[in-house]
Amino acid sequence: MNRVSITNPDLRKYETTEITADVSAGSSVDLTVKYNQGFSVDDLILVGKVAYEKTEECKITAITGNTTITVATLKLNHTEGTEIRIIPYDKVKLFSCATETGTYVAVGDWVDIDYDNMMTYIDHSAGTADTWYKARFRNNTSAVESTLSDAFQVTDAGYYCTISEIMVEAGMSDNRYIDSEFTNRCRRRAQLEVDGSLYGQYSLPLSAIPDIIKEITRMLAAGWLLYKEYGSEADGTSKDGISKVKEARSMLKEIRSGSMVLLDADKVEMATTGKAYSDLEGWPDSTTEDEVESDSGGAINFRIKKKF
Repeated sequence: MNRVSITNPDLRKYETTEITADVSAGSSVDLTVKYNQGFSVDDLILVGKVAYEKTEECKITAITGNTTITVATLKLNHTEGTEIRIIPYDKVKLFSCATETGTYVAVGDWVDIDYDNMMTYIDHSAGTADTWYKARFRNNTSAVESTLSDAFQVTDAGYYCTISEIMVEAGMSDNRYIDSEFTNRCRRRAQLEVDGSLYGQYSLPLSAIPDIIKEITRMLAAGWLLYKEYGSEADGTSKDGISKVKEARSMLKEIRSGSMVLLDADKVEMATTGKAYSDLEGWPDSTTEDEVESDSGGAINFRIKKKF
């Protein structure tokens, strides 16, 4: 089964205003706002900021004067200063395919977009690490639908750690404003560095993922995430990303030097290629003298013996 994460629509370009007086939950509720220009009857709006627990979706039923917006139903009480923003869609549907360029088939029906978070999650019981996905958004009031998104695969498939593990490592598990795709870029960077360090000594892809490799990748990704968020000003604090990067790289150095070995799930040392990190391969080598001069071979013509 795959838990598929779909990035919610980007709302930054849509009309916004804010409530200027506290308002209570109820039916046919008038919201007093700073200015209602740009809002229309039947628009879907978000009352509250994206990724806040008390944020809710509403439908506009009337626009009065310059400062009143009436909504059909308000489920929660909201205070002065609460943000209001038009949303283009309120539903999302997932589509899957066995190949990236094949025919995509719907996975279930339309589901509500979870604006309490940056992502909407949909479980696909038949999904595997090789399954490809696309998503389509819909405005259930106007029946307007988006085109299918670009093809993507499950976020955690093929990686040494999950997005949530990185967020926990960075101490940001409750931060709803961190885009998971941004975190995924940090994870991708971390895994490329790990694989680059292991290349030559171990056959890639690894036959099993040792816990230490998961830990190193998690620390590297969390370190880059923290550095991107807080920069060098966080040096020496719990948000110091570079210290995590340095610690992870120190462990990679121990693996390269042979002082730390990789163990599989049965605590058995994983096989190496037999090459040390310092075993450099290239030209010239022991076969150079036997090659023709047109291929840069032949006898050695000079040597440097002096020490400087």
